[in-house]
Amino acid sequence: MNITDLESIGRSKFAFYRIKFTIFLLLQISSIMVTILIFFHLTKHRTFIKAPQKHGLFILLIINSVQLVFDIPLSRNFYVSGYVNPPVASHCIWWTFFEYIIYVSSEYLLAIISLQRHIFIFHQHILRKRWICHLLHHLPLLFCIIYPTVFYIYAILLYPCNNTQWDFSSRVCGFANCYLMYGSFLGSFDLVMNNGVPVAIDILANTVLIARVFLQKRRVQQLSRWRQQRRMLRQLLSVSALYLVGWTPFLLVYIINVLVDPAFLNYVQQNYFSDLIYIIYFFFPWVWLGFFPELTRRIVRKCCRQRTDNAIDNNVSEEQSSQLCKKSELSHDETEASNDHRSKKHKKAGSLDDIESETIRKNKLGEVHRKIEEMNALMRDDENADIGKITGVLENLRKIISEYQETLKIKVREIEQCKKPLSTEYMTLIEKITQLLRHEYADQSVERIDKLSADVELFKQQIVTLKTANKFLRVWVWRRL
Repeated sequence: MNITDLESIGRSKFAFYRIKFTIFLLLQISSIMVTILIFFHLTKHRTFIKAPQKHGLFILLIINSVQLVFDIPLSRNFYVSGYVNPPVASHCIWWTFFEYIIYVSSEYLLAIISLQRHIFIFHQHILRKRWICHLLHHLPLLFCIIYPTVFYIYAILLYPCNNTQWDFSSRVCGFANCYLMYGSFLGSFDLVMNNGVPVAIDILANTVLIARVFLQKRRVQQLSRWRQQRRMLRQLLSVSALYLVGWTPFLLVYIINVLVDPAFLNYVQQNYFSDLIYIIYFFFPWVWLGFFPELTRRIVRKCCRQRTDNAIDNNVSEEQSSQLCKKSELSHDETEASNDHRSKKHKKAGSLDDIESETIRKNKLGEVHRKIEEMNALMRDDENADIGKITGVLENLRKIISEYQETLKIKVREIEQCKKPLSTEYMTLIEKITQLLRHEYADQSVERIDKLSADVELFKQQIVTLKTANKFLRVWVWRRL
C-alpha cells in the first residue's frame, strides 16, 4: 500500500467522520430542544411525575439529558478532529467512566421499570403500605444508580493499570479499559451482568406483560381499566423498543467476539453498531413527547397555523397591497366624517340607554330578592324539618354559592354530629347568606343577576320537592348523603 492509498483512505475516513459529526449535531440540537420543552411542561404539570409509575421514566429522562449535554459532545469533538482530544490517559479514564455508568444505569432502570409495570398494572394495591412501596419501588430505582457507580469506581478508577493501552485514534479511546483487556473475570462479569442480564430481563418482562394484559382483557371487560393498562403498556413498549434497537446489534456482535471469533464484524462494530447506541439518547425525548398528546397536538396546531399564515402572506401580491392601501386612505377620510355625525347622535341617545339599563338592573335585582324571600318563607313554614331535608338543601346550596362552602360544610358536620333537627340555626344561616347575596350582587351586571335568579329559582324548586317527598324518599336521600 503506497502513500496515495493511505491519503485516500485518510480522506474518506475524515469525510465519513464529518458526516457523522453533522448527523450528531443536528440530532443533538433537536433532542435538547425537545428535552427543554418537556421539562418546561413538567414544571406546570407536576402531577404527572408524582405518579409512582412515572418515577423510573423520569430518572431515565434525567440520565438521557446528562448524556446529551456532557457525553455526546465528546464524541462529536472526536469526529471533528479525527482523534481523541486531548490524547491523555486521564481523559480516556473519565470518558469511559461516565459513559459506562450512563449505559448500565439506563439498562438496569429499563429492566426495573419493566418488572415494576407488572405491579402497577396487576398488583397496585400492595404498594399502599409504605415499607412495601420502599422495598419494591424506591430501593430498586436507587440500586440502578448506586450499583453501576460503585462497580465502575472499582473497575475503572481503582483497578491496577499502567494506562498505556489506550487507542487515541478510536472513539472512546477504543474502549480499551484494563479490566476489559486483562481482567478476564471482571470483563466477562461486566458483559453478562451489566449488559446481557438487563436486556434479557427487559425482553422477558415485556413479553410476559403483553400476554398478561391481553389475557386479562378477555376475562375482565372493563373499558376504563383496559385503557389505563394499554396506556402504561404503550409507554413501556415504546421505550423498550428504542433501547432494544440501540443495544441488541452491539451486544450480539460483542458476545460473538468474546465467545467465538474476536475479529467477527470488528469494523462494523466499531464504526456503526457502537454509534447505533446513541439513537437511544437522540430519540428518547421524542418518545417522552408522545406521553403528552395535548402538548403534541398544540405544537402541531401551531406549526400548521404558521404554515397557513405564511402561505396567505405569500399569495398577496404587491399590486393588491397597494390597492388596499389606497382604499384604506379613502375609507379613513370617510370614517372621520361619519364618526363626527354619529358622536352627536350618541350623546343624545346615551343618556336614555343608561336609564333603561339601570331600570332593567333594578327590576332584575328586585326579582332576585323576591325569590330569596320566597325561598326563606318555604323554609320558615317547615319548623320541624328532618335531618335528611336539611342536609339535602345544604348540599344544593353549597353547589350554588361556592364562596361559602366552608360555612356550609361546618353546618352539615353539625347536623351529622347532633342527629336532630336544627331549624333555628339553619334559618339563621339562610338569613346571613341572603344578606351577603344582596350585598354582593348590589352592583353587578344584568347577566350575573340573571344567573343568580336562575340559581335561586332552581333552589326553590328543590326545596318544594323535598317538602312534598314521602318518608321513604327522605330516608333514601339521607343514606345517600
